[in-house]
Amino acid sequence: MVMAVAMRAADGIALTTPWTYGFTAGAGALFPTSSLTHNFKGTAVFTAGLTGNYRQWRLNAALHFGQPSFKRPNIYQVTDAAGRDAQLRSAANASQLGVALQLGYTVPCGSRVSVTPLAGGYWSRYGWRVNDIEWSKNDEGNDVFQVTDTHSTSLSNVSWMVAVDVDILLHRHVTQEPFFLSGSRAQLSSSLRITPLVAGARYSKSVPSVKGCFVGVTVAYLGLVKGLNY
Repeated sequence: MVMAVAMRAADGIALTTPWTYGFTAGAGALFPTSSLTHNFKGTAVFTAGLTGNYRQWRLNAALHFGQPSFKRPNIYQVTDAAGRDAQLRSAANASQLGVALQLGYTVPCGSRVSVTPLAGGYWSRYGWRVNDIEWSKNDEGNDVFQVTDTHSTSLSNVSWMVAVDVDILLHRHVTQEPFFLSGSRAQLSSSLRITPLVAGARYSKSVPSVKGCFVGVTVAYLGLVKGLNY
């Protein structure tokens, strides 16, 4: 949260610099919409990121990781001559990775709350392992399959993302000794960051291709450092 300490230097309290930097760590959930729901379900995600501010301008970089379950076992619709599945997922869940880079402008809403609308880009990726299979008849005449190969596959995309950071200040502290990252005294703050978000995605390798949005929210701890002027 970008909250400058408005004190006169004559009072013996240093003014803060315009720069603030820190990190986030938390959890949340992402849900696909439109035809994205044909392949995968929504998932809980872990999130971690870096944040930097110059005055009221903010640059965020964030990572999302989850393990959604499948809606379809054969995402690429690979079949044999008889129309039977020739490829199946090898596990119950895929891995979902997202990387966001966004720019925003902070609007203070009182002494403890700020709101920052953000816009930028979002790289998303689903990864999983698949079994290539062949069908045959068993002794009873039933169709059975055997796995001939197992390998990794993925779907990835770069698209847009919009979000809103709502930061709620929990605690603020001014160090008495130089802070190791800034080399001077610093103002340390802890906040709760709530971020609703929407990100676009299109995966053309899926059969058929799918597109839509991810809609979600993350709740994270936010630790910030703001250097003092001496």
